[in-house]
Order: sequence, then structure tokens, then C-alpha cells
Amino acid sequence: GQSNQGSNAVAIGITAGQNNQGTNSVSIGPQSGQNNQGSQSISIGSQSAQYGQAIQSIAIGLQAGYTAQGITSIAIGTSAGYSAQGNSSIAIGNLAGYNSQGSQSVSIGYQAGLTGQGNYAIAIGNQAGQTNQDNNTIILNADSTGLSTSTQNAFYVNPIRNDDTQTKVLYYNTFTKEVVYGSTINSQTLNR
Repeated sequence: GQSNQGSNAVAIGITAGQNNQGTNSVSIGPQSGQNNQGSQSISIGSQSAQYGQAIQSIAIGLQAGYTAQGITSIAIGTSAGYSAQGNSSIAIGNLAGYNSQGSQSVSIGYQAGLTGQGNYAIAIGNQAGQTNQDNNTIILNADSTGLSTSTQNAFYVNPIRNDDTQTKVLYYNTFTKEVVYGSTINSQTLNR
């Protein structure tokens, strides 16, 4: 809290909250919230939110929310939300939402939403949406390799077990937005 520290702000650690720490903010750890930490924000961990944490954001972990963390965003884990995390986004896990995470997006898991995650996108699991995840997509990945998207407004899941003994078919109800199953394909099912 060396220069221009806001009222009721707390800075603990070498150069924590050093320049322009906002009102009611907390910085704990070396270089945590060092430059331009927004009001009512929290940074805990070495170099967390070091450069430009926006108001009401949270960065916990080594270099979490390191630079340009968006308004009301959350980054938890080593280098989670590292650079240019979008407003109201959540990144949890090692390197989750690492670079250019879109606004109102969620990335949970190792390298989930690693780089270029789109707006309103959800990536859950190992390397889910690792590279350039499209806007308005959902990825669930429980595989050892990454899974990315190929188009907007889509749902991706891996793996899905193959069972040739079943005669059920999955359907998507465009009105209720539900995934359902049935025994046969018929015009009533397709027109819901």
C-alpha cells in the first residue's frame, strides 16, 4: 500500500497493493495486487492480480488473474485467468482461462478454456475448450486429450459409451432445451 492506497484496504507482503489499491480491497502475498487493484477486490498469492485487477474480482493462487482481470471475475489456481480474463468470468484450475477468457464464461479443470475462450462459453474437464472455444458452447471432457469446438451454439461431450444392446435414441427438445431419449424416431418426437 505504498502509493495511493484506498481506505479500509489491506496489503500484506513485499510490494503488495503498492500502487493505486482500491477501497476495501485485500492483497496478500509478494506483488499481489501490486498495480491498480480495483475496489472491493481480493488477491491472495504471489503475483496474483499483479497488474490491473478490476472491481469486485477475486484472484487466488500463484499469478492468478495476473494482468487485466475483468470486473466481478474469479480466478483460482496457478495462472488461472492469467491474462485478459473477461468480465463476470470464472476460471478454476491450473492454467484455466489462461489467456483471453470471454465475458461470462466458465472454465474448470486443467487448461480448460486455456486460450481464446468465447463469450458465454462453458468448459469443464481436462483441456476442455483448450484453444479458441466458440461463443455460446458447452464442453464436457473426461478424456486425457483436449476437446475443442468447431462451431458456435453447440454442445460437446467426450466420452460417450457405445452400447449396441440398447434401442434408445437421444433427442433435443428445442422448446424446453432438454436432452431426452425415446425408443423410436417419429414425426411427433421430431416436431417438439
